[in-house]
Amino acid sequence: MTYGGQPRTKLTKSPVGSAVYNNFYNSSGNRVRETYILQPDRSLKLMRQEVVSAVH
Repeated sequence: MTYGGQPRTKLTKSPVGSAVYNNFYNSSGNRVRETYILQPDRSLKLMRQEVVSAVH
């Protein structure tokens, strides 16, 4: 995944419309889950971003 541009290697084996998930911790320590959908040009479109756990 890249931010601000195309990835260097494009997704070639996954069918268009496939979901790709990315999980990470944000600067506040909360876990974030992102859902991307593979587009016909092989780029990824961010469809959803949600905080799935919060720091107590």
